[in-house]
Amino acid sequence: WTRLPRGVTVSHGVFDSEGYFFAGGEGSDLVSVAPNPDVASPVVVEAGYYGSDDILGLTIYQNFIYLVVLISSPDAQHPELAVWRHSLQGSGTVGNQELVLNLTSSEITASREITNINFDANGNLFIGTNAENPILINPAGTSDIDYFYKSILPAYCKHFYWGSNNHIYMIVGDEDLGVTWELYRVDMGALEGQ
Repeated sequence: WTRLPRGVTVSHGVFDSEGYFFAGGEGSDLVSVAPNPDVASPVVVEAGYYGSDDILGLTIYQNFIYLVVLISSPDAQHPELAVWRHSLQGSGTVGNQELVLNLTSSEITASREITNINFDANGNLFIGTNAENPILINPAGTSDIDYFYKSILPAYCKHFYWGSNNHIYMIVGDEDLGVTWELYRVDMGALEGQ
C-alpha cells in the first residue's frame, strides 16, 4: 500500500471516516497517512506530541483519536502511563492533546503491559493487558478502573477488537515457545461495540 519514511516505526493503526490512516508505535509520534498515498513519496503528517514516547494502542471514538501512551520523560502534566485524546480536525490532522485517564496512579494498571484500547457503544473504555484478568474497564465519565469478567477470561491478551454487535475477538497467549496462541470470541452481554 505504501512505505513510511525512515525512522517511523508503527505497531498500531486505525482509519478515520475520511480514509486517513493514523498510526503509532515505539519511539514514534502519532502519524497520519493520506488515503491512496503515492508509494514512492507518501504524505505523512506527524502530530508533534509523542516523538520519543511509546504509543501502546489507539482507537477512534466519536470524532476523537484516543491513545494509550508510555511517556519517556513524565512530569506533573504528563503522567508516565496515560490515555490521551485529540479531536480529529480533518485531512489527517489532530487537535490539542487532552489527558483522559492517568493509568500510572491506578494500582490495577501500574504494573501491567497495556496492549490496546477500545470503546463500546456507551463510551466505556476497555483496556487490554498482557496479564492475568486481561481486560480492564473504565466506565464512561469516571476515572475508575476495574477488572472486566475477572477470573473468567483467559490470561495474556495480545490484542482485542470489537466484532459485530456484542462480541469482542481476543488473541491470547504467553511468550513460552511452543505454546499455541488462541483466538477467542467473547460475548459481552448487553454491551455493543461502537
